[in-house]
Amino acid sequence: MKKDKDNYSPNAVYTIIPQQDVGDAYVNNGAGTLTEGKLWKTAKNDFDNLDGKQMVLLLADASSIKGVEWIAIIKDIKIDKVNSRTIVSFTKLTKLEKIFTTSRITLRNGNKLSPFHIRPYVLCKLPTSLLPQLHRVPDYANDLANSSHIKETTSKQSIVESRTTQSTFRKNLIKKYKKCAVTGCTNQALLIASHIVRWADATDAERQDIANGLLLAVPIDYLFDSHLISFDKNGKILISKSLTAKDRRIMGIETGMKSTGLSVEQHNYLSKHRAIFNKLP
Repeated sequence: MKKDKDNYSPNAVYTIIPQQDVGDAYVNNGAGTLTEGKLWKTAKNDFDNLDGKQMVLLLADASSIKGVEWIAIIKDIKIDKVNSRTIVSFTKLTKLEKIFTTSRITLRNGNKLSPFHIRPYVLCKLPTSLLPQLHRVPDYANDLANSSHIKETTSKQSIVESRTTQSTFRKNLIKKYKKCAVTGCTNQALLIASHIVRWADATDAERQDIANGLLLAVPIDYLFDSHLISFDKNGKILISKSLTAKDRRIMGIETGMKSTGLSVEQHNYLSKHRAIFNKLP
């Protein structure tokens, strides 16, 4: 008798999915599609050579990217070379009982995925510990009813449009500030366009407002987005008590750090960020 994992490819794909697509899949009994602005050539080759097995899709919420929140079975992968995109059809979308953090994902080369990874489309190994959850009978109507963040999504745009907005937001921040507001790092590969009021909590206008952004280096961005650090009215760094001296040393955080060159509008957004920071233990 075959073991459960023998029914699945040892390879999987990790990516992000907008809340609207999740809601659409809930309405359609777990079946849906997502569009990536990238060609999934290797994943497509793997899918075309499954030899009767199934390939699992690991999905993070595009608005927060805290880790894998859903898994699904890939039904089809179509590459649209003309428009440089990939359309992925999936079935049996299943919400995990708890978030599977990205740091637990193993890449195909054996390395672990960085906890700071925020980009879509990663070729990885199948976390077999998640397979039993695929056998649960989902209650999509109940999941949708209890997913207020999906019902209240303000933006109905596709994932391609969403990423276009974020790409423009990043380009504008880099053009204006050119370096990390805290460390002074100028290497663009290490710079993240961080929303002060997070994408998930922001209005459509706030998501595109450059004043609602800070150009931050990794891992400053991760700490800021997690509200483990913030900045006071003078730009001085505020550090969560939950970060030990060892944590701060490893993450390169020092009490004397400051964010510089901030506008009045940015400070207005930062007051909202501090309000959340101050509520956390």
